Amino acid sequence: MILVGFVFVELRAREPIIPLDLFRGRDYSVSMAAVFVFGVAMFAAILFMPRFYQTVRGISATASGYYIWPLLVGLIGGSIGSGLLITRLGRYKWLMVAGAVLMVIGGYLLTGLTADISDWTLWAYMLILGLGIGPSLAGFTVVVQNSVPLSRLGIATSTLTFLRQIGASVGLAVAGTVFSTEFANRLPHTLAAHGVPQQAIPQLVKLSELLQSVGNGRRVLEQIFAGPAAVLIPKIVPAANDALALAIGDLFWVTVIAGVLGLSFTLMLRDRGLRSALEIRAEASGAQMEPTLA
Repeated sequence: MILVGFVFVELRAREPIIPLDLFRGRDYSVSMAAVFVFGVAMFAAILFMPRFYQTVRGISATASGYYIWPLLVGLIGGSIGSGLLITRLGRYKWLMVAGAVLMVIGGYLLTGLTADISDWTLWAYMLILGLGIGPSLAGFTVVVQNSVPLSRLGIATSTLTFLRQIGASVGLAVAGTVFSTEFANRLPHTLAAHGVPQQAIPQLVKLSELLQSVGNGRRVLEQIFAGPAAVLIPKIVPAANDALALAIGDLFWVTVIAGVLGLSFTLMLRDRGLRSALEIRAEASGAQMEPTLA
């Protein structure tokens, strides 16, 4: 209902936030759809991987940012590299398709995340994912700007950014829901696997929100399991970390599904070349003459 209301208002507005007439162009509409789902895919990784390092590996918030450097290198390098290649080749479709394929592969590899995965393996997976997401950052900007009149470059580019941000917000909400649900579902099994008595598991499941936080709620656990029961804490903490790692791996299915959708949209792009400098000058000259003739 909200979406229907938004479209109705935009159709009647004198200066709409998103000019809907631009969506009549195939490359434009496909690019906007792809950017939205790639936004969903991207932010799940960026936001939850530092949480993995802080909680499971027990490192500081600052250090966790350093530990996701391969993801950021892939994002930045893929974005810059794809922009340079598009400029040199004058084409963009198959470069974008290759990036989407890498995104799906990287997301799929990260669905196998576990608490004891080696840093080098995890860095390799994040690099692949980053290299897959990177081309979508610069590439679709080129596609959109290449598919609209020069007089509407600004609104087209801002709409692209807006939909990417909306996709990121939706992705964060979906990923957070998947993570919380899967953590609660996996926690009883990991607790049992680490030798926690069955009678204590229901009580710990009620504390799932606390156990998934940084530090695993050790102070609260020490109050609950005091005296002889304190021997359970060294079993509870690694069990909670196992569940957390597996739950983060599960949310990367959101990245995979979004990546497959983005790949489908990217395949629908026409394999067009970039506008030449002569075409741009001719279009600009025509746009300048129109007010004069009027």
